[in-house]
Amino acid sequence: MDKRISLRPIVESAKVDETTHPNEVFQNETLRPIIKMQHLLILAFVSDHVMKFNKGFLELSKGKQRTFVTNLFAKDNTFKHRLTGLIIGQFTIDEFKTYTAIAPDVNKRILTICLERMMVHLNEIGVE
Repeated sequence: MDKRISLRPIVESAKVDETTHPNEVFQNETLRPIIKMQHLLILAFVSDHVMKFNKGFLELSKGKQRTFVTNLFAKDNTFKHRLTGLIIGQFTIDEFKTYTAIAPDVNKRILTICLERMMVHLNEIGVE
């Protein structure tokens, strides 16, 4: 067993059964634990990017902050590629092989999960 897997937290809500689609199995068994494990790094990465491109971010209303972060995840390809790389870098070889077969779906799932987490932790973006 790859040591990286043993370091990942258990995500209690990530249920898998015999009816679960294979892409969702990958999401729940691989992506969600990695993203949870990397939460502080992801938050730091998003914060750094936001503060570089919007120095007045903290003065914006919560609604405008949400819009800014949502647009970042939707439109900034460099940001999206770098964020995806933070997650892919934690894959085992077997997980990477699975990833290459379904990369577009996995990339979308990574961005969606990370965006959801950033919306929940919006008050921590840009705060040191």
